[in-house]
Amino acid sequence: MVLGIIIPLAAIFIQVSDYIRNPLAFSDIFTEGLFFGIIVFVLMFLPGFKYYKISEKGDSNKIENWAVWLMAATIILEVALFVLLGATSDAEGTAWGMAIFGGFLLVPYAVGILLLIVNFFVKKK
Repeated sequence: MVLGIIIPLAAIFIQVSDYIRNPLAFSDIFTEGLFFGIIVFVLMFLPGFKYYKISEKGDSNKIENWAVWLMAATIILEVALFVLLGATSDAEGTAWGMAIFGGFLLVPYAVGILLLIVNFFVKKK
């Protein structure tokens, strides 16, 4: 949840500071700062907030448990991949490895988010 707030604010701050240096780059604030910030906020903060509410209540169903484990596994595997690539390659190799293999590791994260969405509509009925 904390990263879901810090990363978007940092992106917007960087774009605003770029605008101060170059006033012609006003559209970058929206495309690279605000748009990116909204996506990261939705994908990181909102699931984290949902998990916090689940842990407070203490009642969770199997769909929520699967979503938590899929997302936790994704985060652990992403960190392990970053450490492995960082130890075995240069900066360009690390960036390409994270882009290629890290993208595949985001599939379980996406499935976890879809499970939360499905659970939201199931609980409404």
